[in-house]
Amino acid sequence: MNRFSYFLPLLAILISGGEIFRLLSGGQTEAMDQKLVSQLQSPQGQDPNPSYLALAQHLPGWSPELCCPHSGEVVPSPGRTGSAVRFTLFRSDPDVATSRRAELRLQPVPPNSSYTYRFSVFLPDSYVSDRSFEIVSQWHNVPDTDLQESWRSPPLALLTQGGGWKLHRRWDPNPVTLNNQPGQGGGTETIDLGRYQPNSWTNWRINVRWSHQSDGWLEVWQNERRIYHHRGPNRYNDVQGPYLKIGLYKPDWKYHPLRSQLNQRVIYFDAISVKPYSDNPISKF
Repeated sequence: MNRFSYFLPLLAILISGGEIFRLLSGGQTEAMDQKLVSQLQSPQGQDPNPSYLALAQHLPGWSPELCCPHSGEVVPSPGRTGSAVRFTLFRSDPDVATSRRAELRLQPVPPNSSYTYRFSVFLPDSYVSDRSFEIVSQWHNVPDTDLQESWRSPPLALLTQGGGWKLHRRWDPNPVTLNNQPGQGGGTETIDLGRYQPNSWTNWRINVRWSHQSDGWLEVWQNERRIYHHRGPNRYNDVQGPYLKIGLYKPDWKYHPLRSQLNQRVIYFDAISVKPYSDNPISKF
């Protein structure tokens, strides 16, 4: 049995294309949090695992995609006061949602909405360079399954690879995106954001108006300095908007194991916030 499988009765899920998506309306979030805290029991009916309880209380409203107690823990924040969430992923961890991941996720935002996402990321000294990438935050799409769409790569993702930060974007204005390939007018782009600095915090702020049309925009701020901006489409043409995931996702450990020389990744997150964004920075682009 998956060591985190006893979470599944707490989640309303849709299984499609090998992925899991939790359907939650805004009014369900608080009730789901309380149910999560009250029903975190082991399969043997033992007391709730303290690490899971602390995680649910520290980040209410988030859903787990974690295999094990070590996957996500609330710990003292390294170099800061207060607490942070530490994600640990081993090459040998069992799959979650078909691949190697230790992530938390929110519900989708409305389509064509504007949001600002803030979080701080700490990479310990052990976070050495690897040619195989990790996604540390991603804004995932929700496919329109009634149109025969399946799950696709996220329209926006923050990666680490080869000792540096990268931003990956995908967009498609067409109503249906098949075979994970954007159609006419769509595309993909990977942006090099520079080297990462182990043993230090990096503060990220992403301002975005989600749109599959020309009225979309995106700003990426690193340590209060704007390092990337774009005007134009930035998501798939889906009924629902994207949803945020944070943590560690390293698919090469399952699908291309020889690409990576590592067996473990550890990362910390702190100062996480997601809020509607009312400003329009297009005039500054």
